[in-house]
Amino acid sequence: MGVGHHYQPIILLDNSRPKGFEALARWHHPRQGLLGPDRFLPIVDDMGLDRDLLFMMLRQVCRDARDWPAHFTVSINISPAQLCDPDNAVMLLRILFASGLAPGRLIVEITESALIHNLASAHETIRSLRNTGVRIALDDFGTGYASLSRLCNLEIDHLKIDRTLIQSLDREAGRKLVKAVVDLGRSLSMPVTAEGIETPDHARFLRDLDCAFGQGYYFGRPEPADAARTRALSSHP
Repeated sequence: MGVGHHYQPIILLDNSRPKGFEALARWHHPRQGLLGPDRFLPIVDDMGLDRDLLFMMLRQVCRDARDWPAHFTVSINISPAQLCDPDNAVMLLRILFASGLAPGRLIVEITESALIHNLASAHETIRSLRNTGVRIALDDFGTGYASLSRLCNLEIDHLKIDRTLIQSLDREAGRKLVKAVVDLGRSLSMPVTAEGIETPDHARFLRDLDCAFGQGYYFGRPEPADAARTRALSSHP
């Protein structure tokens, strides 16, 4: 299976400069072309290859990120099942340290659903990663699983607002909800990234809220490693 990854830029909203990338799995299908993870990850899971894919991606992601300016971060997603297996944290850290990438440049993204699988195991894995300097982002925030107590107890470093909330910014209720999430992140000292930004109006609204980071097609689609490296180096002062 020809699985690789692309990188989507994560932007500082106050100046529209990239500050990092999220690594996104892609499958180069021989007939259907480039496929997103929703098309092939269920197959990977059924074959029991999800751990192999995670570690393969992490090795390459760390190698790629070493060539970016030192302040750039790279984010990688792990599934709820992977988060709750402490052996995965050990292997992840081995790969990270062998790569030479500074731990503080790696952000591990977890979903809210991970918090209801096995909270104790999730807490153990998160603590192991954060003790080395790796940062943790709660992805897709706003889909309904995370409670405030869990946010505090798990010591999450970043919040990522789910794209469905950003798509609701054309409605008053949506704007109020997004503002509440940004305010929540600020009160908990957790920088907030808004995902799925596709219009200048949405970017402007989030900038006015002092939302820290943005991600979405408005700023850039996922791109191959060479293009990401060029973007990173060209943006470096």
